[in-house]
Amino acid sequence: MKLYLLVFFSFFLQSVRGQVLLTSSLQPFSQESLQFADKSLTAVDKPYKVVYIPVWNYVMPPENLIDEKTTLTQLRNGEWGGDPDYLQQALAEQQAADLITARNYFDKLGDKTNTILVLDNIVQTIEVIDGNARKKYLEGRQFVFGDGIPASIRQVITNYSPVAQLDFNDQTLAVNDKYLEEYTSILVTTVNKNGAGSIAEDEYPKMIPLLIMIVDGIGYIHADPAAGLANLTDEEQEKLKTIIKERVNVVDIKFTPIDYRLKDKDFPIYGMEMVYAYKEKKTDDFILRPNKAANRTWKLNDKVMETIAATDRTFSFTAFIPEKDVASKYVLKDGENIFTISTDVGTDYDKKNPTTTLEIKFLYNSNKFFLKAGIKGKKPERVNFGEIIGDNDGHPTLKVGDKVDLYLYKQEGETEKVVSTAMWTTDNEKFVTADHYAVTIVDRKNTIMVKADQDGYLNIMDFAYQKPVVKDIEYSFVNINVDALPQDSKENAKTLFKNALKSIKEKNKALSAYFVSNNAKIQSYVLPGSDPLLVRPKTPENEGTVLMGFANKQLAATYRYGHLDVINISKTKKGIIQDATLVVRIYGADQQTLLDASLAPTAEGKAKAEFILTRLAKTDQNMSDKVRALIASRRLTAEALSDCYELVPDDKTVLSSYFGGMTTKKLIYLNYDGILASNMTPPATTDDKFTSVTAHEMMHVYFTSMNYYSVLKWSVIRDKQMQYGYGLGKSDCSMADGHEEYNPEDQKTCDEEKNYIPAPNPGSVQL
Repeated sequence: MKLYLLVFFSFFLQSVRGQVLLTSSLQPFSQESLQFADKSLTAVDKPYKVVYIPVWNYVMPPENLIDEKTTLTQLRNGEWGGDPDYLQQALAEQQAADLITARNYFDKLGDKTNTILVLDNIVQTIEVIDGNARKKYLEGRQFVFGDGIPASIRQVITNYSPVAQLDFNDQTLAVNDKYLEEYTSILVTTVNKNGAGSIAEDEYPKMIPLLIMIVDGIGYIHADPAAGLANLTDEEQEKLKTIIKERVNVVDIKFTPIDYRLKDKDFPIYGMEMVYAYKEKKTDDFILRPNKAANRTWKLNDKVMETIAATDRTFSFTAFIPEKDVASKYVLKDGENIFTISTDVGTDYDKKNPTTTLEIKFLYNSNKFFLKAGIKGKKPERVNFGEIIGDNDGHPTLKVGDKVDLYLYKQEGETEKVVSTAMWTTDNEKFVTADHYAVTIVDRKNTIMVKADQDGYLNIMDFAYQKPVVKDIEYSFVNINVDALPQDSKENAKTLFKNALKSIKEKNKALSAYFVSNNAKIQSYVLPGSDPLLVRPKTPENEGTVLMGFANKQLAATYRYGHLDVINISKTKKGIIQDATLVVRIYGADQQTLLDASLAPTAEGKAKAEFILTRLAKTDQNMSDKVRALIASRRLTAEALSDCYELVPDDKTVLSSYFGGMTTKKLIYLNYDGILASNMTPPATTDDKFTSVTAHEMMHVYFTSMNYYSVLKWSVIRDKQMQYGYGLGKSDCSMADGHEEYNPEDQKTCDEEKNYIPAPNPGSVQL
């Protein structure tokens, strides 16, 4: 099976106690999450060291899975012929290859005896569902253990599967960050000394702290993942739940934590209670001990809850309710809140007296913040977070093109105030500060995020709209569209095209095979010579002309494309550009992070800035040092950063953030009248001309699929022509995009076109 594995990785040998080894400049996790994970693993207690290596690969469906009989519906639903498990096979092949590299790295470590290496392979592809491209992935973990790792630790790490799931369609990366956070936590708590004494280890007697979150009569068990509760038999789990239910006085007990969402009205039905499960011997059942000897520290958002004594085992959320004429004991913040409870078990039960730290995260909505949405110019009406704008009992009311004006409000007593500092974004990267935000509904996911200020909690809003009814077009390259031609020309055009494909298959099997295998993504059209699509206006380089044909590669540039630039421009003596280096300027969140580190430095801000500076150093150490010096002197400006850049790698997972050309349909147009009116030199005929133009345009699409980096670079070169004042030169065969004189695409397409025009007979004249 032919697979396109488009991202490869290398390991960098570093003498550290433990870390996250990045395998690509683009990762499925946020910078902050990766930094936190790296810091957590580095802090693992001796003698252990944990190295976590996430490996993200992008895989294109193999050619032989899609044949010329495949319909668009089959392609969308994954019902095409051939092996449906290509992604699973890609994962297996990549795991095997990466494990060899990982073992080589492991063997070179100086302290590998107590080292655990986790190789987390993630293989991703694109599938089309209802006309929308969605990212699909498979994941598999492999492990390399040093000789000093106990069997109990090996068992926990090998068998653990994170509850959190990855989601590559979530642009905020919040879902993926939960996965990384959870998995890092299990790695750390399993090997840390503080994790000793868990049932994952065969040491008895032992005591396991369990924090029970009580929600409306149901208790949710929170335990150290290294405690191994997930490895209990069903019978053992039921016995443990029964004794906890009796002690805590709830109607049901569940092991799996939930994402808690809390409002003021929920205070009376929320509470927490700490219990301790005890085993004298391995063969005993769990019993609960009151454990009066244990000492606990309760924290809310990293602040000690001073009114809760070290011996207190319970906490009621009614402490958040303001008493008459008195403020509440503790205050929750809108957005994410974190309870942290640290507890030992007492030397009576374990002479080591290990300390376990448990966290409970939940979202709190005081209803102080809410939205008002004005739909199609109407008076704005209140919308609470969590509601879907435009949804009426499951029926969408919005349509594509409708305009919605959004306002963020804060409730202060009886007064509603517009939040003028509201920060709006569509991707959690590029924010706009304004007192309102205008949205135009488009035919895709319309997600908007907002927070009250720089440090506020990010709220997400979605919209329900009526999807436009579109006739399902079955795209197939071999079935040429001749609808625009007069009736008496249609059959001849089809015949010319059929014969052209036959000739192309004989002379360029790779080119022909690509179009057959991708027939659901490419559509061909024959147009009359008068069609305006064929007209190209006059430019500084070329006179206006009517093209014989052209390929619409639909690069589908994203907003990030606007930050691309070219440097190291080489030109001929006549000023024609020959080549350049593709870079991306520092922008968005990265730019703001560096400016903040200079203007209002904090420890956290400096850490974030250092992460970016390290990246910059990979492109240019001097540039990184210059920015670092400006930050240190607090003189960094946006103007100074405008000269900073990073090299854009030839990596499809990176390039896809700048344009969507990899997943959009490609269109090929042929000028029927222009080709037939061509003057040909015998023995060449107009049939040969039709074939040569068809092959030329096919090569544009084929070249793009194989050379996304080059196509993107030359697209930027063309866009920057006026800014930098170079010429694009002239092609021997065309005047359209992709035919800059020194563009490799120009040479490939012109050569392909010539391949189908026979050499003239001696003494022949042009007809």
